[in-house]
Amino acid sequence: MKSPFGKTRSEDKPYATYINGEGWRWKVLKTYKHPDNEKKDPYARWFVSATSPYMHNGSYEMGDTYVADIAEMCGGSLTVLDCVDEWKEMYKSHLKWLDSPFKFVTLRELSDMLTEAQWEEEKV
Repeated sequence: MKSPFGKTRSEDKPYATYINGEGWRWKVLKTYKHPDNEKKDPYARWFVSATSPYMHNGSYEMGDTYVADIAEMCGGSLTVLDCVDEWKEMYKSHLKWLDSPFKFVTLRELSDMLTEAQWEEEKV
Protein backbone atom coordinates (compact mmCIF):
# COMPACT_ATOMS: atom_id res chain seq x y z
CA MET A 1 0.00 0.00 0.00
CA LYS A 2 1.11 3.51 -0.76
CA SER A 3 1.87 5.88 2.10
CA PRO A 4 -0.91 8.43 2.63
CA PHE A 5 1.78 10.81 3.92
CA GLY A 6 4.32 10.27 1.16
CA LYS A 7 4.35 13.81 -0.15
CA THR A 8 6.96 15.93 1.64
CA ARG A 9 5.52 18.84 3.59
CA SER A 10 7.22 22.04 4.72
CA GLU A 11 8.49 22.45 8.28
CA ASP A 12 5.71 24.87 9.11
CA LYS A 13 2.99 22.39 8.04
CA PRO A 14 4.07 18.95 9.26
CA TYR A 15 1.75 15.96 9.27
CA ALA A 16 2.39 15.53 12.99
CA THR A 17 4.60 16.88 15.77
CA TYR A 18 5.85 14.64 18.57
CA ILE A 19 7.49 15.85 21.78
CA ASN A 20 9.05 14.45 24.91
CA GLY A 21 9.65 15.97 28.32
CA GLU A 22 13.34 16.58 27.68
CA GLY A 23 13.02 19.23 24.98
CA TRP A 24 13.07 16.99 21.92
CA ARG A 25 10.62 17.67 19.10
CA TRP A 26 10.05 15.85 15.82
CA LYS A 27 8.00 17.33 12.98
CA VAL A 28 6.99 14.54 10.61
CA LEU A 29 7.29 15.83 7.05
CA LYS A 30 6.96 12.51 5.18
CA THR A 31 6.51 8.79 5.75
CA TYR A 32 7.80 6.10 3.44
CA LYS A 33 5.34 3.31 4.18
CA HIS A 34 1.67 2.90 4.86
CA PRO A 35 1.04 2.62 8.63
CA ASP A 36 -0.07 -1.02 8.13
CA ASN A 37 3.33 -1.83 6.65
CA GLU A 38 5.26 0.11 9.30
CA LYS A 39 3.95 -2.35 11.88
CA LYS A 40 5.87 -5.15 10.17
CA ASP A 41 9.13 -3.25 9.77
CA PRO A 42 11.37 -2.44 12.76
CA TYR A 43 13.31 -0.16 10.39
CA ALA A 44 10.31 1.91 9.30
CA ARG A 45 11.39 5.52 9.03
CA TRP A 46 9.98 9.00 8.73
CA PHE A 47 11.51 12.13 7.22
CA VAL A 48 11.49 14.67 10.05
CA SER A 49 12.66 18.06 11.12
CA ALA A 50 13.95 17.60 14.66
CA THR A 51 15.35 19.67 17.49
CA SER A 52 16.73 18.87 20.92
CA PRO A 53 18.28 20.68 23.87
CA TYR A 54 21.63 20.10 22.15
CA MET A 55 20.78 22.09 19.03
CA HIS A 56 22.18 25.62 18.79
CA ASN A 57 19.52 28.27 19.51
CA GLY A 58 16.67 25.79 19.06
CA SER A 59 17.53 25.14 15.44
CA TYR A 60 16.14 22.13 13.59
CA GLU A 61 17.86 19.49 11.51
CA MET A 62 16.14 17.47 8.78
CA GLY A 63 16.65 13.83 7.95
CA ASP A 64 15.30 10.31 8.21
CA THR A 65 14.77 8.67 11.58
CA TYR A 66 13.39 5.34 12.70
CA VAL A 67 9.85 5.45 14.06
CA ALA A 68 10.95 3.15 16.90
CA ASP A 69 13.70 5.63 17.87
CA ILE A 70 11.17 8.41 18.30
CA ALA A 71 9.05 6.15 20.49
CA GLU A 72 12.10 5.25 22.57
CA MET A 73 13.10 8.91 23.01
CA CYS A 74 9.54 9.65 24.11
CA GLY A 75 9.94 7.13 26.92
CA GLY A 76 7.83 4.58 25.13
CA SER A 77 4.93 6.98 24.74
CA LEU A 78 4.44 8.79 21.45
CA THR A 79 3.15 12.15 22.61
CA VAL A 80 1.47 14.08 19.82
CA LEU A 81 1.54 17.84 20.19
CA ASP A 82 -0.38 18.36 16.97
CA CYS A 83 -1.33 16.49 13.81
CA VAL A 84 -3.57 16.62 10.79
CA ASP A 85 -6.89 14.80 11.10
CA GLU A 86 -5.82 12.10 8.66
CA TRP A 87 -2.77 11.31 10.79
CA LYS A 88 -4.88 10.92 13.89
CA GLU A 89 -7.22 8.53 12.12
CA MET A 90 -4.44 6.45 10.58
CA TYR A 91 -2.17 6.22 13.61
CA LYS A 92 -4.45 6.06 16.64
CA SER A 93 -4.83 2.31 16.28
CA HIS A 94 -1.49 1.60 14.62
CA LEU A 95 0.69 3.02 17.36
CA LYS A 96 -0.16 0.08 19.59
CA TRP A 97 2.39 -2.06 17.72
CA LEU A 98 5.10 0.05 19.32
CA ASP A 99 3.49 -0.45 22.75
CA SER A 100 3.16 3.31 22.68
CA PRO A 101 -0.07 4.96 23.68
CA PHE A 102 -1.33 7.70 21.37
CA LYS A 103 -1.64 10.75 23.53
CA PHE A 104 -2.52 14.38 22.98
CA VAL A 105 -1.26 16.89 25.51
CA THR A 106 -3.06 19.77 27.14
CA LEU A 107 -1.44 23.17 27.50
CA ARG A 108 -0.90 22.40 31.19
CA GLU A 109 0.90 19.15 30.38
CA LEU A 110 2.91 20.94 27.74
CA SER A 111 4.01 23.61 30.19
CA ASP A 112 5.13 20.90 32.60
CA MET A 113 7.18 19.29 29.83
CA LEU A 114 8.87 22.40 28.54
CA THR A 115 11.60 24.36 30.25
CA GLU A 116 10.85 27.98 31.01
CA ALA A 117 12.89 29.16 28.01
CA GLN A 118 11.08 26.76 25.68
CA TRP A 119 7.70 27.86 27.06
CA GLU A 120 8.55 31.50 26.36
CA GLU A 121 9.49 30.53 22.81
CA GLU A 122 6.16 28.69 22.39
CA LYS A 123 4.19 31.80 23.42
CA VAL A 124 5.72 33.87 20.62
